[in-house]
Amino acid sequence: MPNKPWVNIYNHIYEDCIVGNTEGLEKLKLAIDKALADGNYQLEDDLETDFASICSTEEELPEEEQSKTSKLIGVIIMSILFIWLLVLPVFGIYKLWLSL
Repeated sequence: MPNKPWVNIYNHIYEDCIVGNTEGLEKLKLAIDKALADGNYQLEDDLETDFASICSTEEELPEEEQSKTSKLIGVIIMSILFIWLLVLPVFGIYKLWLSL
């Protein structure tokens, strides 16, 4: 008995790619063509996937916004690194020079 057609997007072995057997990828290709023609397509039950439908839209990809808290944390960390890596050594060299 041949394997059931399957396609996965979220796969821990094949990261950052769409993976599936040949029959599954061919069914996905047909489903994408139908979604492009109709706007969306509900996948059939004979295709094993980790998603349920394919939708086509003309909207722009939404950008992820960084929260104000994470921006503030980044500024604080950069300030601490600046003080630790530049100001403290310069201050130490100055104090050492004064003691000579």
